[in-house]
Amino acid sequence: MKTLFKNRELSAFLAILALFAVLVALNPAYFSLQTLGMIFASSQILILLALGATMVMLTRNIDVSVGSTVGLCAIAVGVALNSGYSQMD
Repeated sequence: MKTLFKNRELSAFLAILALFAVLVALNPAYFSLQTLGMIFASSQILILLALGATMVMLTRNIDVSVGSTVGLCAIAVGVALNSGYSQMD
């Protein structure tokens, strides 16, 4: 049990599995391929960001500014859209 608490990745994975199990117990219709597809489709951007951060960390260039870069991009896009630029321009 002590090893489980020291391994953060395994603890997080087990917590996600436990949450999924609780949701399936509350509503058995939740467990379907369509639901899993929606979960993975909605997390694609986060997966891409995590892959980019992983590549930076694997090359020993520790940089955790991915979140601030995403925030800056979101603000820039919001300002552009409020200024009259459309998504198709």
